[in-house]
Amino acid sequence: MKKVFTMFTFVAIATTIFAQQPPNNGFESWPANNRNPTSWSTIESAAFEASPLAGALLTGKKFSSKETTAGNYVQGSTAVSIQSDSLDLSALGQGVRFIPGLLFLSKIVISLSGAGFGFEGAPFTGKPDFVKFAYKYTPVGIDTANFFTGLSKYNTTLDSSEFIAGAGEQLFSTGGNWDTLSLPLDYDLLIGGLTPDSVTMGFFSSGQNGQKGSKLWVDNVRFVYSNPNGVV
Repeated sequence: MKKVFTMFTFVAIATTIFAQQPPNNGFESWPANNRNPTSWSTIESAAFEASPLAGALLTGKKFSSKETTAGNYVQGSTAVSIQSDSLDLSALGQGVRFIPGLLFLSKIVISLSGAGFGFEGAPFTGKPDFVKFAYKYTPVGIDTANFFTGLSKYNTTLDSSEFIAGAGEQLFSTGGNWDTLSLPLDYDLLIGGLTPDSVTMGFFSSGQNGQKGSKLWVDNVRFVYSNPNGVV
Protein backbone atom coordinates (compact mmCIF):
# COMPACT_ATOMS: atom_id res chain seq x y z
CA MET A 1 0.00 0.00 0.00
CA LYS A 2 2.82 2.39 0.84
CA LYS A 3 4.48 1.86 -2.56
CA VAL A 4 1.22 2.55 -4.40
CA PHE A 5 0.70 5.77 -2.46
CA THR A 6 4.27 6.88 -3.11
CA MET A 7 3.97 6.27 -6.86
CA PHE A 8 0.59 8.04 -7.01
CA THR A 9 2.05 11.01 -5.18
CA PHE A 10 4.97 11.20 -7.60
CA VAL A 11 2.70 11.12 -10.66
CA ALA A 12 0.43 13.78 -9.17
CA ILE A 13 3.40 16.07 -8.50
CA ALA A 14 4.86 15.49 -11.97
CA THR A 15 1.52 16.25 -13.59
CA THR A 16 1.24 19.47 -11.59
CA ILE A 17 4.70 20.59 -12.71
CA PHE A 18 4.68 19.59 -16.36
CA ALA A 19 1.03 19.40 -17.40
CA GLN A 20 0.08 22.93 -16.43
CA GLN A 21 -3.34 24.03 -17.69
CA PRO A 22 -5.01 27.42 -18.19
CA PRO A 23 -6.87 28.43 -15.02
CA ASN A 24 -10.65 27.97 -15.01
CA ASN A 25 -10.37 26.31 -18.42
CA GLY A 26 -13.92 24.93 -18.24
CA PHE A 27 -15.37 28.37 -17.33
CA GLU A 28 -17.17 26.97 -14.29
CA SER A 29 -16.11 29.81 -11.95
CA TRP A 30 -17.53 33.33 -12.35
CA PRO A 31 -17.54 36.42 -10.11
CA ALA A 32 -20.87 37.63 -8.75
CA ASN A 33 -21.31 40.22 -11.52
CA ASN A 34 -21.01 37.55 -14.28
CA ARG A 35 -19.04 39.95 -16.49
CA ASN A 36 -16.26 37.44 -17.15
CA PRO A 37 -15.15 33.94 -16.22
CA THR A 38 -12.71 33.97 -13.31
CA SER A 39 -9.09 34.46 -14.55
CA TRP A 40 -10.35 35.57 -17.98
CA SER A 41 -11.35 38.98 -19.40
CA THR A 42 -14.17 40.13 -21.66
CA ILE A 43 -15.24 43.48 -23.11
CA GLU A 44 -17.49 43.98 -20.09
CA SER A 45 -14.87 43.30 -17.43
CA ALA A 46 -12.26 45.40 -19.24
CA ALA A 47 -14.61 48.36 -19.71
CA PHE A 48 -15.77 48.48 -16.11
CA GLU A 49 -12.18 48.17 -14.93
CA ALA A 50 -11.05 51.00 -17.23
CA SER A 51 -13.55 53.58 -15.90
CA PRO A 52 -17.19 54.04 -14.83
CA LEU A 53 -17.75 55.94 -18.10
CA ALA A 54 -16.47 53.08 -20.25
CA GLY A 55 -18.66 50.65 -18.31
CA ALA A 56 -21.72 52.90 -18.74
CA LEU A 57 -21.24 52.84 -22.53
CA LEU A 58 -22.14 49.14 -22.49
CA THR A 59 -25.69 49.74 -21.27
CA GLY A 60 -28.03 47.52 -23.28
CA LYS A 61 -25.16 45.62 -24.92
CA LYS A 62 -24.10 42.00 -24.46
CA PHE A 63 -20.61 41.26 -25.74
CA SER A 64 -20.23 38.19 -23.51
CA SER A 65 -22.52 35.80 -21.63
CA LYS A 66 -22.36 33.05 -19.04
CA GLU A 67 -23.92 30.01 -20.74
CA THR A 68 -25.74 27.49 -18.53
CA THR A 69 -28.47 26.19 -20.87
CA ALA A 70 -28.16 22.55 -21.95
CA GLY A 71 -26.57 22.41 -25.39
CA ASN A 72 -24.57 25.58 -24.81
CA TYR A 73 -21.76 23.83 -22.92
CA VAL A 74 -19.83 20.57 -23.32
CA GLN A 75 -18.08 20.17 -19.97
CA GLY A 76 -19.41 20.69 -16.46
CA SER A 77 -22.45 22.96 -16.50
CA THR A 78 -21.12 26.27 -17.85
CA ALA A 79 -19.46 27.74 -20.92
CA VAL A 80 -18.86 31.28 -22.18
CA SER A 81 -20.02 33.02 -25.35
CA ILE A 82 -18.83 36.23 -27.01
CA GLN A 83 -20.70 38.26 -29.60
CA SER A 84 -19.84 41.10 -31.99
CA ASP A 85 -21.71 44.39 -31.83
CA SER A 86 -21.36 48.11 -32.50
CA LEU A 87 -20.83 50.63 -29.76
CA ASP A 88 -21.39 54.38 -29.65
CA LEU A 89 -18.14 55.84 -28.32
CA SER A 90 -19.05 59.47 -28.98
CA ALA A 91 -18.51 60.22 -25.29
CA LEU A 92 -14.86 59.26 -25.87
CA GLY A 93 -14.63 61.23 -29.12
CA GLN A 94 -14.58 58.12 -31.35
CA GLY A 95 -18.10 57.86 -32.78
CA VAL A 96 -19.77 54.51 -33.51
CA ARG A 97 -17.34 51.60 -33.78
CA PHE A 98 -17.72 47.91 -34.57
CA ILE A 99 -16.26 45.78 -31.78
CA PRO A 100 -15.78 41.99 -31.83
CA GLY A 101 -16.57 39.99 -28.73
CA LEU A 102 -13.32 39.26 -26.90
CA LEU A 103 -12.33 36.53 -24.47
CA PHE A 104 -8.78 36.67 -23.15
CA LEU A 105 -6.88 34.70 -20.57
CA SER A 106 -5.66 37.19 -17.97
CA LYS A 107 -6.40 40.83 -18.75
CA ILE A 108 -7.72 43.05 -21.55
CA VAL A 109 -6.55 46.64 -21.19
CA ILE A 110 -8.72 49.30 -22.85
CA SER A 111 -7.12 52.56 -23.92
CA LEU A 112 -9.50 55.49 -23.48
CA SER A 113 -7.30 57.65 -25.72
CA GLY A 114 -8.37 55.81 -28.87
CA ALA A 115 -5.45 53.40 -29.15
CA GLY A 116 -7.75 50.38 -28.81
CA PHE A 117 -7.04 47.25 -26.79
CA GLY A 118 -3.98 45.75 -25.19
CA PHE A 119 -3.50 42.34 -23.62
CA GLU A 120 -1.55 40.96 -20.69
CA GLY A 121 -0.28 37.42 -20.37
CA ALA A 122 -0.93 35.06 -17.46
CA PRO A 123 1.88 33.34 -15.50
CA PHE A 124 2.71 29.99 -17.11
CA THR A 125 5.77 27.72 -17.15
CA GLY A 126 4.54 24.60 -18.95
CA LYS A 127 5.69 23.49 -22.41
CA PRO A 128 2.64 21.86 -24.04
CA ASP A 129 2.63 20.36 -27.51
CA PHE A 130 -0.98 21.09 -28.48
CA VAL A 131 -3.80 23.43 -27.49
CA LYS A 132 -7.32 22.05 -27.67
CA PHE A 133 -10.78 23.52 -27.12
CA ALA A 134 -14.46 23.00 -27.90
CA TYR A 135 -16.39 25.68 -29.76
CA LYS A 136 -19.43 26.43 -31.86
CA TYR A 137 -19.80 29.43 -34.09
CA THR A 138 -22.74 31.15 -35.77
CA PRO A 139 -21.35 33.90 -38.01
CA VAL A 140 -23.26 36.59 -39.83
CA GLY A 141 -22.45 36.57 -43.54
CA ILE A 142 -18.86 35.55 -44.36
CA ASP A 143 -17.54 36.48 -40.92
CA THR A 144 -14.99 34.23 -39.20
CA ALA A 145 -13.95 33.97 -35.57
CA ASN A 146 -10.29 33.84 -34.55
CA PHE A 147 -8.16 32.17 -31.90
CA PHE A 148 -4.52 32.48 -30.94
CA THR A 149 -2.21 31.53 -28.10
CA GLY A 150 1.44 32.21 -27.43
CA LEU A 151 4.03 31.22 -24.84
CA SER A 152 6.55 33.93 -24.03
CA LYS A 153 9.69 34.56 -22.01
CA TYR A 154 10.92 37.89 -20.68
CA ASN A 155 14.28 38.91 -22.14
CA THR A 156 16.20 41.09 -19.69
CA THR A 157 18.58 42.32 -22.40
CA LEU A 158 15.78 43.56 -24.65
CA ASP A 159 13.56 44.53 -21.67
CA SER A 160 10.60 42.87 -23.37
CA SER A 161 8.96 39.49 -23.77
CA GLU A 162 9.66 37.21 -26.73
CA PHE A 163 7.31 34.57 -28.07
CA ILE A 164 8.72 31.06 -27.69
CA ALA A 165 5.83 29.21 -29.28
CA GLY A 166 2.40 29.89 -30.66
CA ALA A 167 -0.67 28.66 -32.49
CA GLY A 168 -3.59 30.35 -34.21
CA GLU A 169 -6.57 29.54 -36.37
CA GLN A 170 -9.60 31.04 -38.09
CA LEU A 171 -12.87 29.50 -36.88
CA PHE A 172 -15.73 28.98 -39.31
CA SER A 173 -19.41 28.19 -38.91
CA THR A 174 -20.14 24.89 -37.16
CA GLY A 175 -23.78 24.81 -38.22
CA GLY A 176 -24.97 25.28 -34.66
CA ASN A 177 -23.09 22.19 -33.43
CA TRP A 178 -20.07 21.91 -31.15
CA ASP A 179 -16.70 21.07 -32.67
CA THR A 180 -13.30 20.38 -31.08
CA LEU A 181 -10.11 21.87 -32.46
CA SER A 182 -6.58 20.66 -31.69
CA LEU A 183 -3.65 22.83 -32.80
CA PRO A 184 0.09 22.08 -32.49
CA LEU A 185 2.19 24.76 -30.83
CA ASP A 186 4.98 25.86 -33.16
CA TYR A 187 8.16 26.36 -31.10
CA ASP A 188 10.77 28.85 -32.30
CA LEU A 189 13.88 27.01 -33.53
CA LEU A 190 16.22 29.48 -31.81
CA ILE A 191 14.55 30.18 -28.46
CA GLY A 192 11.91 27.46 -28.26
CA GLY A 193 14.05 25.54 -25.79
CA LEU A 194 13.58 28.21 -23.12
CA THR A 195 11.03 27.76 -20.35
CA PRO A 196 8.21 30.29 -20.76
CA ASP A 197 7.05 32.56 -17.98
CA SER A 198 3.65 33.58 -19.40
CA VAL A 199 0.88 32.56 -21.78
CA THR A 200 -1.32 34.77 -23.92
CA MET A 201 -4.58 33.34 -25.23
CA GLY A 202 -7.48 35.04 -26.97
CA PHE A 203 -10.73 34.41 -28.82
CA PHE A 204 -12.41 36.91 -31.19
CA SER A 205 -16.00 36.53 -32.38
CA SER A 206 -15.22 38.33 -35.65
CA GLY A 207 -12.36 38.65 -38.09
CA GLN A 208 -11.52 40.89 -41.04
CA ASN A 209 -15.08 40.78 -42.37
CA GLY A 210 -16.60 41.44 -38.95
CA GLN A 211 -20.37 41.54 -38.70
CA LYS A 212 -22.68 42.54 -35.88
CA GLY A 213 -24.30 39.48 -34.30
CA SER A 214 -21.60 36.89 -35.01
CA LYS A 215 -21.41 34.67 -31.92
CA LEU A 216 -18.81 32.24 -30.60
CA TRP A 217 -19.24 29.74 -27.74
CA VAL A 218 -16.10 28.32 -26.04
CA ASP A 219 -15.59 25.53 -23.51
CA ASN A 220 -12.99 23.05 -22.24
CA VAL A 221 -9.79 24.88 -23.20
CA ARG A 222 -6.74 22.76 -22.38
CA PHE A 223 -3.16 22.02 -23.30
CA VAL A 224 -2.00 18.57 -24.37
CA TYR A 225 1.45 17.31 -23.46
CA SER A 226 2.99 14.52 -25.51
CA ASN A 227 6.69 15.24 -24.88
CA PRO A 228 8.76 12.94 -22.62
CA ASN A 229 8.37 15.31 -19.65
CA GLY A 230 4.60 15.58 -19.93
CA VAL A 231 2.94 13.17 -17.52
CA VAL A 232 -0.76 13.17 -18.45
